[in-house]
Parts: sequence; C-alpha cells; structure tokens
Amino acid sequence: MAYFNQWNGVLRLGRDPEFNENVGSSGLGAVSAVISKKWKDKQSGEWKENASWVMLKAWGNAGKWLARDYCKGDEVLVSGGELDVEEWEKDGARQRAVSIVIGLQGKVSMFKKGKHHDSAPQGEPQDEDIELPF
Repeated sequence: MAYFNQWNGVLRLGRDPEFNENVGSSGLGAVSAVISKKWKDKQSGEWKENASWVMLKAWGNAGKWLARDYCKGDEVLVSGGELDVEEWEKDGARQRAVSIVIGLQGKVSMFKKGKHHDSAPQGEPQDEDIELPF
C-alpha cells in the first residue's frame, strides 16, 4: 500500500511561535494555529464561522525560521505538511490533538501579516548559517 500524507492550506497563528532546541536532534518550532471556514447561512443570511485549532510544528532550521520570522496573527501558507494525530488518556477520558508537521519536504511561507507583526522585535538571526530545506 502506498503512503501519502500531505496537507496544504492557510493557517492563522494563535500566538508567537517558539523554538525548543532540546527536542529531537535538530530542535522543534511550534505554534498553535487556527484553520477557519466562513460561509453565509442560506436561511438566515448571516455569516457563520467554524474554527479548528491545530499545532503547527517545524523541525530543525525550518523551526528556527518559523520562530524568528513569524508572530501571532500572521496567516501562513503551508505546502507539503504532514497531518499527525496524537492520542492519550487523561483522567479516564480520551484526548486527541491534531498537528501539521513541516519536515524536509514541507514549506511555510507568509500569506498575510497580522496586526502584531509591526510590534514584533526585528533583528538579525542568531544563527547566520541557517539553511532552509525549501
């Protein structure tokens, strides 16, 4: 059976991304993000919205870049992300979290800057030799 797991879409970042270099061998950048869908209700004529929260995770240099260049409110375009579902049990109840993981084949790019972007600190990256996998 062939394996194909690819997610493409636009996410809005729910907070500033963080990079943890102590995760795995190359570090992990992570941020909560929302996928939203808007539509007009045919009966009432009102606009409705459905929002689903996920974790956006990026390994290695892509994670460093995510944490360095993006901030809360930015809309990002993800290409080639992998969908991952983590399940666990807490207090007898089954829990589930959905993540979109950017690996070597994935790509994140700016779609639309959020309101908070102008107030984010601007500066040179700490690691001048960052090689992006895309």
